[in-house]
Amino acid sequence: MAAGIPWWRSFEAKVLALVALVSLACIGSAAYLLRLSTTYLDARIEASLVRAEDMADVVRPFYRDQMQALASAYRARARALAMQARAEDWGDGEWEAAVGAEPDLVSATVRRAGAARTYGQGSVADEEVTFEATWPEDEPPQTAEVVAVFRVDPEYDRRFQEVGRMRRALAVERRQIDAYEAAVVRAVSILVAVVLVVAMGLGVVLARTVTRRVAVLAATMARIEQGEENIDVPDLGRDEVGRLGEALRTMLDALARARERVAYLERIGAWQGMARRIAHEIKNPLTPITLAVQQLRDKDPGTDPAFSRTLATAVEIVEDEVGTLRRMVATFSRFAKMPEVAAAPEPVDRILEEFERAYGHLTDDEADRLEIRPSGRGTWVLADRALLKQVLVNLVENAVQAAREVGTDGVFVRIAVEDDPDRGFVRIVVDDNGPGIPAERRRLVFEPYHTGRRDGTGLGLAIVKKILLDHGGDVWVEDAPLGGARFVVRLRRAEPAASGTAGVGHAESSSSSGER
Repeated sequence: MAAGIPWWRSFEAKVLALVALVSLACIGSAAYLLRLSTTYLDARIEASLVRAEDMADVVRPFYRDQMQALASAYRARARALAMQARAEDWGDGEWEAAVGAEPDLVSATVRRAGAARTYGQGSVADEEVTFEATWPEDEPPQTAEVVAVFRVDPEYDRRFQEVGRMRRALAVERRQIDAYEAAVVRAVSILVAVVLVVAMGLGVVLARTVTRRVAVLAATMARIEQGEENIDVPDLGRDEVGRLGEALRTMLDALARARERVAYLERIGAWQGMARRIAHEIKNPLTPITLAVQQLRDKDPGTDPAFSRTLATAVEIVEDEVGTLRRMVATFSRFAKMPEVAAAPEPVDRILEEFERAYGHLTDDEADRLEIRPSGRGTWVLADRALLKQVLVNLVENAVQAAREVGTDGVFVRIAVEDDPDRGFVRIVVDDNGPGIPAERRRLVFEPYHTGRRDGTGLGLAIVKKILLDHGGDVWVEDAPLGGARFVVRLRRAEPAASGTAGVGHAESSSSSGER
């Protein structure tokens, strides 16, 4: 977390709050829908239960009354049987006949003075229901007691028991519904807790994933603010934060290139000032020296041939060195007084065609070749035509001189136009079959007065880089497919200009030999 920012104001806290709100909203909506559903189902189930209970309440008294009436009928029959037996003074035979005449009378037991006699004793199945009627019902009986056992119609009992089972089942079902609702409430509560915990956990992971990368960006920006250079921005993914990191990396690369460009131009400016002073200091005494040497040669009396030869040799040496100094002064002067870039849209193929007409022979050796490969697509660049030709001259002469110095047979230089990965730029590559440039020297070759040749000034490639930086482009060295060095010239792409306007007012500039 960034210093000075309270946690409750941090991005992590906001993400957690948002996750919690969304989770609560979803859970609340689900709970509300669940409540609506359970309320509706409860109402329907309650209505069904109430109807079933009402029906059972209606049917149960009917069957209870019917069973009570049946019991009264059985008691009345037992009384009638006992009274008839008393009146007619039945014996055993009459009792057996009376019991056998009643289809639903299972048995009749007569108790007198402590003795009991049972008549009938018909068999009764286990699943059958009987009713026992006693007469008289007063205790103790005055004379005899009759106990009659009647077989009850099983349909009556079955229906009566079914009504009881229905009542008990309704009560059980109501308890089960209450238990189910309580279980649903507990399950939903547990689910809410689990969802909240999981959502908050995921929110913490997500928030910290983002805030950790944002903290990396903030730390990188702090290092930039402190003036630190060569900062590497790590890969932060492929989402919006990752794209922000990529943009920051691109910006840092652009800043590094701009810083390098400014530093190089400052060095070039300082070297140009020094070259201007050196040229001035060297140029002033050259004329008196030349005149003095001519006077020495003219004053030779010619009386001593040996002296004359020595004098002529000395004068020739001095004149040669003066000529070398004059050429050096001219090079310094051109370097110190480089013209300003007047860039305009130019067809790169036309510039290469004009360059080939002027320098296609490359050298006096017919074995040396220059190959031009135009784009063939009508590519235009934003360039000063004369200064771009000077860049090509310096690069080609640098390639030839480097190849000649190592004794390369048949110098081959190829100039081609290629597309740049950035659609806003165009590349012109200059390849040669010379000795190439070691990787550790590739940045140094563009520094003023850095040369690997005995007769070089070290200004040719510096002029090339200065011109291209003034164009808003760049130049660097790579390995060439031909085995030597490849100089990559990068220029801004331009839209085609109106006919007849390209290159107007640009004068040709003289070239300065390049150095390796």
